Amino acid sequence: MALDPQPAIEAEHINMHERTQTLPFGAEHGTQHKRYIMGITSLWLLVPVVFGSCARPERWEAPLALTIWTAIVCSVSTSCYYFLDTKFAKLMLVDKIFAPVMFVALIVFFSFGHGARPLSIGELVAIPSLVGVFFLSSRFFELIRPNAIAATFSHLTFRYIGYWWVYLALTPPEVEPAGFWVSFVIDSSLYWGHIVYSILWTGIKPKFHLRSRYMTGCFELCVTITVLVCVHRALAREGSCAFE
Repeated sequence: MALDPQPAIEAEHINMHERTQTLPFGAEHGTQHKRYIMGITSLWLLVPVVFGSCARPERWEAPLALTIWTAIVCSVSTSCYYFLDTKFAKLMLVDKIFAPVMFVALIVFFSFGHGARPLSIGELVAIPSLVGVFFLSSRFFELIRPNAIAATFSHLTFRYIGYWWVYLALTPPEVEPAGFWVSFVIDSSLYWGHIVYSILWTGIKPKFHLRSRYMTGCFELCVTITVLVCVHRALAREGSCAFE
């Protein structure tokens, strides 16, 4: 007989709520704040998905399978936080399966030298290692030595590193006429700036609930991502245009 995962999910929700009581933006509603930020930041994966989808095949062999898989992972991760308190809460279990599959897929992808940005041996080891370290750190501060702030920061950090890992896999260098590090600074500033904005905005709402703001937050981030992509396109037109 198949085991019902619902009790485990409910227990995890209770533990998450207890661990988020020390969050600086409202003890009673800390869980809602954390879920909101974790959920909408998943949308950042749309940036490499768009670049990978729009690249010209003759200039850049965009791995279609990895692009589609990234889009699916992005959709599931964004949706699962919204539905945690509903009958669709089991979607979180799907996210917990998809994330490690994505991790392995990226290791295999770069190990076989795919993509327009081949990584060195050191980078092949360092990037997944950093993702693993910050993921384990987030679990440590959630389960062993509860510290909601440290757990949240660790979780956001391993997602941030993962974002750049996917970015390197799917984004052709031609969309960066000013160089990778200029894009790195711009994207990173927007990534962390949006997180700070979200923390401050939800922090001033003592009775904040994720559902009251989630769709608006997703829309705002999609607008930010659209502006970012348009900036890349405008810069690319001035150089050797990589996608139209």
